[in-house]
Amino acid sequence: ITDLETGESISVPMPGIELDIGDFDVYMYPRHPSLSAEGRYLTFIARAHVATPSPRGYWRRDVFLYDRDADGNGVFDEEGGTTPILITDQLYDKTADPEDWKTVYSSYNNISRDGRFVIYCSGFPDLVDDDTNGFIDTFVYDAASGTNVMISRAMNGEPGNADSEAWWTTSLSADGRYAAFSSEASNLVRDDIELPDARNGVHDSFLLDRATDGDGIYDEPGATALEMITVDSNGQQQGGGWDPMVTDDGTKVVFGSFESYVAIDGNDTNDGYLRDRTVPVIEVTQAKYKTKRSSLKVKARSDIGPLGDLVLEGYGPMVYKGGGLWQLTVDNLD
Repeated sequence: ITDLETGESISVPMPGIELDIGDFDVYMYPRHPSLSAEGRYLTFIARAHVATPSPRGYWRRDVFLYDRDADGNGVFDEEGGTTPILITDQLYDKTADPEDWKTVYSSYNNISRDGRFVIYCSGFPDLVDDDTNGFIDTFVYDAASGTNVMISRAMNGEPGNADSEAWWTTSLSADGRYAAFSSEASNLVRDDIELPDARNGVHDSFLLDRATDGDGIYDEPGATALEMITVDSNGQQQGGGWDPMVTDDGTKVVFGSFESYVAIDGNDTNDGYLRDRTVPVIEVTQAKYKTKRSSLKVKARSDIGPLGDLVLEGYGPMVYKGGGLWQLTVDNLD
């Protein structure tokens, strides 16, 4: 870690943790470091060498949270004043299928600015009680409670039906309320359709609001909302995007994709996009067209709140675009 004000660089010692999780020689090769805003909390991945045969070349990859000021005196990295926490704390199964490397794999971690929450991907099957899907999932660790929560779930609670693994990163808003991740699962939101040319499953990007009621208590049943970020300005799914990064306040998300999410994108290569969640994407859920009143009455919803009934006064040419989608051009919008 380098202090840009003093120019001093320090090396954080690898964790000296004794756990009954198998015959481990040493933790080494740290990867994906991420710091909290004031630099007190550090999260990273470290690999452990296993003396007995294990999947993927005798290595296990764990997620750590490192408190550089455990005594709270404001002095970082004092001898005896630091505490490493093993987030992916589970027993190592020596009988695991040697080909099933996912069971000892974790990666792509990131930390909230306040240092309380760590988001990461893992195939460890015992981090939560009902992880039965056999895929890599995305989790959030709460340092205050010492618990892991699987966030790559459908709104009915079912785990994802495919890997929810980042290409390079996951992210959290400043207070950890909003969690951004990628997934190949097609059951997380109801609008995740099978696109032409089998483009799903490819990675889609998602954002989870962990406290829709705004009470500061995260992951309460019925108080979370998951939305797909990789949609165009009309709310239409395009075919994938990865590595979403959410802003501190959760209102904007950037992601990468080979798809075209804006009309001017004609370069046929990977681009970066910004999804502004303060601009609503409107979805029509029911429509009634009345010729005598020259109006189209629709029931609609928005990804930033319900809209109720909208009345489009006046009408123009209606063009069928296929797939049940009509485009209506109106003269006036009340």
